[in-house]
Amino acid sequence: MATVSSFYISGTYGGLTFYTVKGRQLVRSKTSINKKRFQQDPAFVAQRQ
Repeated sequence: MATVSSFYISGTYGGLTFYTVKGRQLVRSKTSINKKRFQQDPAFVAQRQ
């Protein structure tokens, strides 16, 4: 996981999402799973319950 300490960025740029949690700025890669797939794919039954 990457962190940014010298300036503030929030939102998505390219395939990266910048966000803040408990005062720490974090960066994560964009997921390929969308809402429709999560709701309909049998592979995610356990997570939906």
